[in-house]
Amino acid sequence: MLLCRKRPGELARLTVDLYNEGKEAQTYEEFENKIRPSERILMRKFKRVVIKGKRKATPVLFSLDVQEHIQILLDLRSNFTSQNDPYIFSKLISREPFRGYQVLMHHAKMAGLKNPDAIKSRGLRKHLATISQLFSMENEDVEQLATFMGHTLDVHRKEYRLPDDIFQTAKIAKLLLLMESGDAGKYQGKTLDEINLEEDLMNPEK
Repeated sequence: MLLCRKRPGELARLTVDLYNEGKEAQTYEEFENKIRPSERILMRKFKRVVIKGKRKATPVLFSLDVQEHIQILLDLRSNFTSQNDPYIFSKLISREPFRGYQVLMHHAKMAGLKNPDAIKSRGLRKHLATISQLFSMENEDVEQLATFMGHTLDVHRKEYRLPDDIFQTAKIAKLLLLMESGDAGKYQGKTLDEINLEEDLMNPEK
């Protein structure tokens, strides 16, 4: 929720089966000339899962560390929940999943934040939209970001583009990582294709 800026209700609907069906390693050979080396690394580091909502499907990206945490939940879930409970984030005494906004607010208050309301889902999504304006994003980039966030555009370009799963995992993940690291300002005015993260991704310990 913090990385992808998704609505809490969307993540609450994530089921075990849906997560396990998510794509971990993408096939991108035919799009070799469209993807940078750093973006290929992102393709390996992020898992993309599409959550089916009431009105439209919502893609979510899971980083390696989050995947490891979810795997712990999956390994231990039989000790705490019914095997018939379909949700990843299930409660101990209820068939309803945890509500993300309640969990977020609980920890925000525990952390003693001066303004815990600032990290509500709506504020986080607004923050991503604001940060994305620092970049000189092409129309296709904007459209893909809107699709990823579950928004709509009045006009869609009818031309060849990378498939959604390739674009969102390789390129939108780049934007999310910059935002999370606090380095987005260094790339103000650049397009997503002009941002080169090779060194950071090749040498994560630096």
